Amino acid sequence: MVWCLLTMIILYIQDAVMAPPIQRGESRNSRAVQVVVGHYNGNLPQEKLRNLTDEEINANNYNPIGWGEGGKAVRLTKEEELMSDETFSINQFSIFVSDRIALNRTLGDYRKPSCRTKKYRGGFIL
Repeated sequence: MVWCLLTMIILYIQDAVMAPPIQRGESRNSRAVQVVVGHYNGNLPQEKLRNLTDEEINANNYNPIGWGEGGKAVRLTKEEELMSDETFSINQFSIFVSDRIALNRTLGDYRKPSCRTKKYRGGFIL
């Protein structure tokens, strides 16, 4: 325990004495690890690693047109697939398709028949 405390004190003093001086107008935190906010590009092939414009990244193209209704798969044409590939690298999912699936779409009831008929006592709030 004593050695641990002694080591911590030595490291603290060493940091204070040996660290380069802080320049005027520079904060102590400016030498720390900087957080970069951006979009994850993952392990994409070289041809997919490109700089997207701010307009492409921040575009809100939400326009639900009934895709995915009833839990059905979405099929893209070749042109739509190319447009989908352009923005896939932003969040690693198809933003093109996601923007066209309604949030309040209906999905089939895939529960077992015994689960569909099960009755619960009322009055419980989750």
